[in-house]
This record gives sequence, structure tokens and C-alpha cells, in this order.
Amino acid sequence: MIFVIFVPFSSALVTETQFSNGTSNYLHTFSGQGVGQAGEISIPNGAIVSDAGFTLTGSSSSKSHTNMTTDANFGGEGTNSWQSPYPQNVGYAYRTSLEAKDDSIQLRDTKANSQRTFAKSGDLSSAGTSYQNTSGQFVANGDQGYNALTLRKSDISLDGTITWNYPGPVISQEDDYHVIHWSSSSVSSIPTVKRLNQSTGDLESNVNWNYGTCTSQVTQYLYDATSGGEGVLWTVSYNYGYLAKWELNAAKTQWVCEDYWSISTSFDIAGVDIDEQTGKMYLYAYENMFPNYNRYLYEVNPTSTGLNINGSWNLGPSSDFSGTATGLVVDFPRVIVGSRSGSISYHYHYRFDSLLVERQATQTFSNLPHYGMDLIEDGTIGFTCYSGGSCSSLARKIIQY
Repeated sequence: MIFVIFVPFSSALVTETQFSNGTSNYLHTFSGQGVGQAGEISIPNGAIVSDAGFTLTGSSSSKSHTNMTTDANFGGEGTNSWQSPYPQNVGYAYRTSLEAKDDSIQLRDTKANSQRTFAKSGDLSSAGTSYQNTSGQFVANGDQGYNALTLRKSDISLDGTITWNYPGPVISQEDDYHVIHWSSSSVSSIPTVKRLNQSTGDLESNVNWNYGTCTSQVTQYLYDATSGGEGVLWTVSYNYGYLAKWELNAAKTQWVCEDYWSISTSFDIAGVDIDEQTGKMYLYAYENMFPNYNRYLYEVNPTSTGLNINGSWNLGPSSDFSGTATGLVVDFPRVIVGSRSGSISYHYHYRFDSLLVERQATQTFSNLPHYGMDLIEDGTIGFTCYSGGSCSSLARKIIQY
């Protein structure tokens, strides 16, 4: 809506305040872009106009309000970009650094990773009556003999003569280590398996894949593996979302595929592990679905008729993680899920009581990129350095934490 007053001044100092139709103002309501004709001004013959003034006033012709009370009103639950539909009479909306949750909108939490290893006395400003053990990297009410999660144990050296290009997941199997190994940086290619003696580190043999009735896709994008007991191996294929079970032949030269399963076509499986206390199997999965791309922990039971899901826990949207999901360790009550981004890997630590999963810490491994992780002895996690300049000094080694 626009309101116009037109005031010309003649040389005789006569002020004309009316349009020719006798009105002194003009009102026009616009429903969009347009032109409004205000009218004409009558000026006497011979008059000289020395000045003219316009007063324009605009205001809305109507007002409406929307009561925004749900997550959907604020663009949908989560921290991602605004999801349609938009509020009434709003053509487009966006949000950033905000989170819609519990039918309200608030600033998104800013997370920061700050890691203290307690390996130096200066890591603790004042211990008070507590005891700091710098070798075990812990603080307690006495020397409890703990080893902190940040404590890196001695690396396991392997046969110095073996080819070592792009190593992946490593598992402990009877008296051997089995290391998944790619000849190129493409994890879509099918890897080989190196079987190495745990006592000497010597190469015992290369183990081939025997697919049986399984598809060869079960060994592509092989992001994690775990032992299922003597002669049993479980692997996951990330991009294809497969879980596969293998059995080692008597000669220990072939992993024979017994069966394979998937959760859903929308899920990429990034990790597999079996809790030694309960014998339950768990999967770490990424839901490739807009808008949140959540990560989940699943308790599963693979059978001849399908993959039974006994429980699921949402670990959070992709915005709560860095990099691509890979690797899982379940060692009640702790759960560790991994992620890799370039030359950095992350371990996200959770406390799990079978009902609730609570994140407790994030551990950053700069210049230690790796695929997969597994318990290779009681309480010790093992993995290999996949690729990069820092990995050259870690060739043919299993890293332990």
C-alpha cells in the first residue's frame, strides 16, 4: 500500500494542495509489482512552478502470524539445512549453526576435541591428593595399575621381507595374525590376506578368498574384520553393505565364504565385532539417507534365513563425526567406532550398558590413518597404518593401543 501527497509551489507563492479532482491525497494498494496513477494537478495559466514536493508513505495492507511450535516449523529436527515445507507465506528459508530439537530452536553446540594423555606431570595443573601415573597415563586415588586408552603400547614388528603396500584390518586368529592388504590405494579392489606368525612375525602364507556361493563384492570396500573363534572370520563390505562369514580351510590357504547378509540397501556397514563377554555380534552402520545420514550400532544375529536385528542405537548424525565410518570394537561396557579423514583417524568412545549408548570421548590419531580395528589380545586394540608419509616408518607393523 502506498500513500502520496503532492505539493507544488508557484512563483506567486500560491500553494496548490489538490489534485484536479479535488482530492489532496492518493491511496493505492499493490498486490504485487505495478504502477499507481495519482492524478493530475491544475496549474493556472502563466504560473511558474518553482518547487514541488512529494510525501510517500508505504505500509502493509494486511498482517498475518504463524505459530511456530514444532521441529518441522523450524526446518526439521537436527542441524542440517532447512527442510521444506517452509513457513506460511515464506518462499525460502535456511538455517546455519542452529539445531531444532524437542520442538524448539537453539544455537548448535560447538564441539572441540582436547586430549590430555597425563603422560607428563605438566598435563595436570594440580593433582592434590590424587595419584598421577605418567607411564600408564592415568589419574586415580592411588596407583591402580591402569593403562589409559591414550597409551600406545609397543608396535608389533612383522616379517621385514613381505610386500607392504596398503594394509587394512588386522585380526588375531589362533597363533597367527591375518592382515588384509591392498596392492593399490583403491579399496574397491579385492585385497589379499597375509597370515603371519604371532611369535616371530614371519609370513606363514598368503590366504586366498574362496567365494563359494557368495558374491565377490563381499571383499570390496572391506572396511573391517573380526575373528569369530578358531578358523572363523567375519568381514564387512562398506559400499555394498554386506556382512560375510568365512571359514579357514585345513591347509590355512583359503578363507571360504559360508554366507553373507545385508541390513538394507540404504545402509553401508563400516564395522563388525563380537563382544567376548556376551558372545553377541554388533555392526557399525552408516545410513546413506538425507537429511541426517545417521550412524548406528546394531546387535544382530545372522541365520540361514536372514539377518535378525535384536537392537539398534542411533549414534548421531554425520555432523557429529569426521570422515568416513570404519572400524568397530565392542568390549563391554565400552564401544569404540572409528572414522577416517585423509591422514587422520578418529576413535569415538562410548559407554554401553545394553540399553543406552553414551559418548564419552573422541580420540584423534594424526598421521595414523587406518581401516578397521580389532582386539588382538585382552584389552588391546590393533590396527595398521594404511597410507601416507607417516606410514613409511610404520611399514610391517601392527600398532597397539
